[in-house]
Amino acid sequence: GKAAIIPESGRYVLGDHVYMLRAQEGVPSFLVHAINSHWTSIALRRKVVGSAQLGLPRSAVLEQVIPFPPPAEQRAIANALKDADDLVNSLDALIEKKENVKTAAMQQLLTGRVRLSGFADEWKPVRLSDTCSVVSGGTPSSSVPSFWDGGVPWCTPTDITSQMGRYLTKTEKTISREGLVHSSATLLPADALLLCSRATIGELRLAKFPVATNQGFKSLVCGERAYPEFMYYLLASSKNALRSKGVGSTFLEVSKRDVENLELRLPPYEEQQRSEEHTSELQSHSF
Repeated sequence: GKAAIIPESGRYVLGDHVYMLRAQEGVPSFLVHAINSHWTSIALRRKVVGSAQLGLPRSAVLEQVIPFPPPAEQRAIANALKDADDLVNSLDALIEKKENVKTAAMQQLLTGRVRLSGFADEWKPVRLSDTCSVVSGGTPSSSVPSFWDGGVPWCTPTDITSQMGRYLTKTEKTISREGLVHSSATLLPADALLLCSRATIGELRLAKFPVATNQGFKSLVCGERAYPEFMYYLLASSKNALRSKGVGSTFLEVSKRDVENLELRLPPYEEQQRSEEHTSELQSHSF
């Protein structure tokens, strides 16, 4: 149901499952916005057919009703929406520029190439298991209703990828204390690092509250040598190293042992705190 305008310059060949609409009257740019509008999109999605592969019949497109004001009003609406699109695009470009600046600064801080004033002690190489406990998750039986909807937050990778920022602030599902006891799930403390170990390997969030996870995680509980906020940024910069360790045929997964054996260079605890504060400031300035 998505629509776009073919530029006037150049020649194009349409692929399968694409319809070309020629506006007999009206403003093409307005028609595109009308077709892409929320309500028209919903209406078109309700008309898809097929079992193996869904498709939108040509008749459904031709019969779709859209609002159609006079041409002058169409042109005014299209111009106003174009101005809004231009503003969004310029903001996206600014955000990308600031993100690049932040990323470069983070890489320097998180590798020790740039040191904060007042710190000179050497960063020490460690295995992740030297500074954090690695905890797997679990799922209570879905056939036992009393194991579910009991108020204990229960996190899945979808909860991680659907939320922006550093923190997990909510979960879609909860389990009961009974479900927690009768499964391999573990209640993790606040400030635990929830690290996805399958599918979206390397994605992570800091828990704002005690939470359990499913088996798609190798979560980290920081010891006294590791500052959770700093470890978040350090692990976020180590996604490629984690993903390179993924194995499996159906989907890639990182083992608990591989997470425990991940090698990092860690500064003294006080420098971790200061570095995290500086990195958080860069993060806030990016938006």
